[in-house]
Amino acid sequence: MLMIEEIENFGFKPKKGIFDLERCTKCSEVVFSTGLRVVNGKHYCIPCSGL
Repeated sequence: MLMIEEIENFGFKPKKGIFDLERCTKCSEVVFSTGLRVVNGKHYCIPCSGL
């Protein structure tokens, strides 16, 4: 039997960088920081980075 109930004191702590959002310098798309590429010191999404 499946029981769905509230969990108290779960203590979820996300790892650093997983949920951080930034904007692409070129197209202004909001991207997770793990999906950004740094080119000449600026942050770009993968399509805009040219990599």
